[in-house]
Amino acid sequence: MPAEPGPANALILEGLALIIGLPLLVIALGELVHRLRRSGSPFAGAVSATRTLLVPLLAAWFIATRFFSAPNDGTALQIVRTLFWISLTYTALLVFRNIVSSGTDRKTSWQIIMPNLLFQLVRALLVFGALTYLLASVWKIDVSKIMGTLGIGSLVIALALQDTLSNLVSGFLLIIESPFKVGDWIRVGDVEGEVIEINWRAVRIRTIDRDVVVIPNGNLGKEKIVNFVLDDPLHAIRLKMDLSSADHPDLVRDTLLKVDRR
Repeated sequence: MPAEPGPANALILEGLALIIGLPLLVIALGELVHRLRRSGSPFAGAVSATRTLLVPLLAAWFIATRFFSAPNDGTALQIVRTLFWISLTYTALLVFRNIVSSGTDRKTSWQIIMPNLLFQLVRALLVFGALTYLLASVWKIDVSKIMGTLGIGSLVIALALQDTLSNLVSGFLLIIESPFKVGDWIRVGDVEGEVIEINWRAVRIRTIDRDVVVIPNGNLGKEKIVNFVLDDPLHAIRLKMDLSSADHPDLVRDTLLKVDRR
């Protein structure tokens, strides 16, 4: 029976696979990026980041651990792993931005529309999760102590930024309840107009005079909101007109119909 390959032979085979396979993989990903860009696909950026960032860092990690027996807790390997997770987070954010849209219109038929406030929150959670993993698993830092310090600091910040946090919480409540969306015609207090933007701090409304009014989310939670198009896009307006008793009813009716047609 043929003898099993020893450690030296296994390293040679792995080295040959790396020398041959890595350039082929880079070329294949480059061709894929070219095709995606020609077709206008939004995923071209994510594939390009995989080719230029993730693949080289994975190769560097494999070479350092397999051929140079670099310890996992060594500074050099920690730096490589840190760069890899930063690149992976960046690529994940690119993919998330391509799948989810924070605007009002889909760039593609399968894209998911998400409120801008929730969109930014998910992105922040992705970055926070990657940062926590880097500190705890790669650099072996006790995250609980940092969390405790941040807890005390967040209390001070919360007291100093009460109005800002009130607007932020009210913004989340608006997303959950969804009393209106971008494009709806609403009235808040004495302000009436079309909603053109909803963000973490305020809502922007364009009035009938084409003026833009910014209303903080905290104020929205205290006001009565009237949505004119929530259930039915048709809306009736009552107008009072003073007419002379000398005018014939048929003349009044014809005049009003002519005005309506214009």
